[in-house]
Amino acid sequence: TGSIVSDQNWFQVIPATLEPGDILDTSNPKEVHYDFTVDGNDVDGFDFLFPLEATQDVDLKGPGVDPVQWIRVGEERWQINQVPFSISGW
Repeated sequence: TGSIVSDQNWFQVIPATLEPGDILDTSNPKEVHYDFTVDGNDVDGFDFLFPLEATQDVDLKGPGVDPVQWIRVGEERWQINQVPFSISGW
């Protein structure tokens, strides 16, 4: 469960391997809210594209799990070290 909130509208949000019951809410053009259920070794996610000059703040919460180990950012799949975090200017 989490969100990405930006000061500018996103260009594109593309779901990746979502399952029935997963929620990816893009109804607000400056926010992406998600609630995924991941079983076993499954991977749920999405790709998104905001303007380069946009500021994006990402938050993620998981039941009894440190979300830092699950998040990868960018084409190089960089690991983050805390949540929430900002990906502005990456």
